[in-house]
Amino acid sequence: MTIIVQSPEDSVVSIDTVQYAIGLCYFNPETEELIEISEMPDMWFSIEPGGSAIRKLYIVSSPSELINWAELTVIPDDSRSTYSVKIIINEESPIRSDFDILPTFNIARLDSLPQGEFISAYFLIESISNTNEVMSAKIRLSYE
Repeated sequence: MTIIVQSPEDSVVSIDTVQYAIGLCYFNPETEELIEISEMPDMWFSIEPGGSAIRKLYIVSSPSELINWAELTVIPDDSRSTYSVKIIINEESPIRSDFDILPTFNIARLDSLPQGEFISAYFLIESISNTNEVMSAKIRLSYE
């Protein structure tokens, strides 16, 4: 019997979904599963020079751990200002203007996350340069 999930909302979080108490995951529509991005060393977000895009990832908690709070931020590896990233953690999809009040490379905070659940994290990635470059950044997910 084939079960077609087609959305992460139908996914079940197990103790194997994330390596630690909490993780950041991508929903793979081909395999219909949440995959922790730490297992995807070559993950890319492509943005046209001078363009922007909103990308969606998921903060996932282990069903065996209790999370009091979590903070998510992006730390650029390069000091040049050729792109910016802003993060909103929310269950509903934000529109572009929802990001306007946030500073670049903000810290998004989540005050509680039930065990074995996940919530959407939206990243507004903007290229503020007209050159076509490959840039890298680190994503920091802190929790207690």
